[in-house]
Amino acid sequence: MPKHRVIGTGTLLETSRMRQIVAEKLQINPKSIHGYVLAEHGKSSFAAWSNVTVGAIPLTTWLKKYPNPEFPTFDEIDQEIREVGLDIFMQKGNTSYGIAASLARLTRAIFRNESVILPVSAYLTGEYGQSNLYTGSPAIIDRTGVRAVLELELTQDEQEKFKASTVLLKENFDSIKEKCTL
Repeated sequence: MPKHRVIGTGTLLETSRMRQIVAEKLQINPKSIHGYVLAEHGKSSFAAWSNVTVGAIPLTTWLKKYPNPEFPTFDEIDQEIREVGLDIFMQKGNTSYGIAASLARLTRAIFRNESVILPVSAYLTGEYGQSNLYTGSPAIIDRTGVRAVLELELTQDEQEKFKASTVLLKENFDSIKEKCTL
């Protein structure tokens, strides 16, 4: 299949969780929180905090202008985002509803030709310095699939986290590939 037609749910679920957590901490409607969790759906995912906004105000600016001593660190929120799925699994025995909602959202975007930006697992062709792999990144989704992968401007720390995640993904893929060829 053409690479733009192969799409994973990527970090849709983590992005939704990030927006919900930030919204709760700021007592703001989650629809006013904009930003993305990047990389793999798993332990190396991270929010691109340098790109998160509350309305049109960068979150870092918001926190300076409206100090909130109870607002956790970004690393703590990243950890909470990753742990929510495990907590749900431990309580319910599965996490099927969250991923099903993400898949429904992605399917709706394709069928309705929405041209919406969603953080999906898309094929990278040089974005973030990475190629030949699928990983969570914002992309324009329409009836053709991934119309374009968007490359956010990341801080040096975020770029390093992204690269570390891609190394992990490639290692995992290579270990599976080796088992399939035996």
